[in-house]
Amino acid sequence: MVRHRHRSNPLSVMYEHIRKKGLTLNEASHVGITVSNLERSVDFYRAITGVEPEMKSTLEGSRIARSANWGEDCPVRFATLILENLNIDLLEIPNASTPNQGSLQQNGRVHFCFTVDDLADARNHLEETGIEFLGPSYLMTQGGASRFIYFQGPDGEGLELMEARGRLNR
Repeated sequence: MVRHRHRSNPLSVMYEHIRKKGLTLNEASHVGITVSNLERSVDFYRAITGVEPEMKSTLEGSRIARSANWGEDCPVRFATLILENLNIDLLEIPNASTPNQGSLQQNGRVHFCFTVDDLADARNHLEETGIEFLGPSYLMTQGGASRFIYFQGPDGEGLELMEARGRLNR
């Protein structure tokens, strides 16, 4: 007969340690999106946000590459669009892989959300430009009856539109 000793989950121990230390995250600063074609992605995000990139350059050298684990001396082209409450960093990294298109149903997959005043109007506007949505909008009644809908950017990044009501309206 094999006996199993109960071991604590090392992640649970780490999370408890973080909680006890009282780490506080203040607010979101930016979202970084790895893209396969910087110009195409700048055009896309400029079109859906109405914002011009404030910074556009190339990060070079081994320090930045090692810091983000991109490989040794990996030049990264980037552009930053500055929104009212969040910056969007578009990063063209050589030899980056592309997620599966058409699904947000993958562990570790991240999406980010833009708020809109009128979801139906925003959807119609984007559909007229050729953007396809992953499914119909849905109504979430918890927190104040907000509406949501999902679509993807040029490299399969998960995007969401939200017409926020109640507690979700910031």
